[in-house]
Amino acid sequence: MFETLRHSGGINALARILGEPPATTLAGAEALLPGLLAGFRGFAGGLDALLAMLDDLGGGDLAAAVMGHEAVDTAPGVAILARLPRYEAEDGAIDPALRDRILPLLAMLAGGYFAARATGRGLPPGELAQLLEPDRKTLSDDEAV
Repeated sequence: MFETLRHSGGINALARILGEPPATTLAGAEALLPGLLAGFRGFAGGLDALLAMLDDLGGGDLAAAVMGHEAVDTAPGVAILARLPRYEAEDGAIDPALRDRILPLLAMLAGGYFAARATGRGLPPGELAQLLEPDRKTLSDDEAV
């Protein structure tokens, strides 16, 4: 998911909005995204309820707002975060002031991406759930239990 956001220009859009150097924004997003995805996975009601909430808040337009060149209303991102289970980045991984500024935007970017994938491409719930999983090593047959 992180690579998708980076390659799509999402991280650069965050840096532009925040007025931070791309490297700082990249490090912040990298520290926060795993917890954000964990919050999405732990959403009360499961994937269908998560997608319904994202749709109610703007669906794919959430990401488009962050990627655009207009001022961004972060209220939808704040609303997403308010509905997710609490999590924290590793201590010292990100400045608390930057964390508070980046999280709503990152929630909009990632949430909008999931909403767009769910509606625009008709991905089955299993494939969407896989997008929410953290990157993990694929085990060889010898390593599998």
